[in-house]
Amino acid sequence: MSLRIIKSAIAAIVAMYAAELLGIHSLANTGLLPILGVEVTRRRGIRSAVNRITASVFALGAGSAIFWLCGFYPWAVGLFVLLVFTVLHHIRNREGIVTGTVVIFHLIGYQSPSFMFWMVTFYGE
Repeated sequence: MSLRIIKSAIAAIVAMYAAELLGIHSLANTGLLPILGVEVTRRRGIRSAVNRITASVFALGAGSAIFWLCGFYPWAVGLFVLLVFTVLHHIRNREGIVTGTVVIFHLIGYQSPSFMFWMVTFYGE
């Protein structure tokens, strides 16, 4: 068992307990995202976390705008992928693509690009 696996397990546990203490109800996402962010060194881990947070906020804003304008249709998801992935790729934030996509599929499940969705996403139900 490698140190990275142990760090991933600890990150998921700590994140889920912290989310529970803060009253955040989406524990599945809370446990998944830290696992994606575990890196070999602290410096890479911090850089990765900043990139993923930035990408998630950008994806949430762009996805909200796209779904508000176009509706929640499969072709709108394709439009989101074409636009947001291209921007994230050009600004060299490729590691944030997955977390941004997780946030967007959460938005699709909620079916509302409203301010309330943003509050539920960041602060729980």
